[in-house]
Amino acid sequence: MPVIQSLLDDLKAIEELHRRKNDDYANDANPFLNFDQCSEVLSWFKNPEDLAFVWPIANKLSRLANLLSDGRTPNNESIDDSLLDIATYVLLWKADIKRRNQPAQQLVCNQCGNKTTAITHELFFDKTFVSKLSFCSDVCAQKYRSADLSLQYELYSIFGKKNGMAQFGR
Repeated sequence: MPVIQSLLDDLKAIEELHRRKNDDYANDANPFLNFDQCSEVLSWFKNPEDLAFVWPIANKLSRLANLLSDGRTPNNESIDDSLLDIATYVLLWKADIKRRNQPAQQLVCNQCGNKTTAITHELFFDKTFVSKLSFCSDVCAQKYRSADLSLQYELYSIFGKKNGMAQFGR
């Protein structure tokens, strides 16, 4: 049977990494300890946007609980690094909650003048940013682009297809 040595070398490296890291995150009684503890903390939250922040915080807390409870020295990142990681995740989470709770900015459609909160674009001339534009619909964006065919520009949706806008090209 042919052997792929690089595969065997990678498997050995994975085994060594697993043993070293699992010592920081689990114990002999439960090799899945950090996953069990994280899933408990994750169950407290329902919003997927919050879960994106809760998971790394819970994972670091589980690691700290395992290391500090047994008074062990970490094999990988330091206790201080884990604490700073948690602080960073918490501050990022706080900023994200603030961003989510801000009211939508009221914009005016560059074509018809209606108030809108969606479909913001960037205008480029010869691949150079010119300005930001807002439209209340795809129709208004098309009308704006068609209004002056002599102007060679490219119009891109800042939010991509999220708002149903396609890329406009020259």
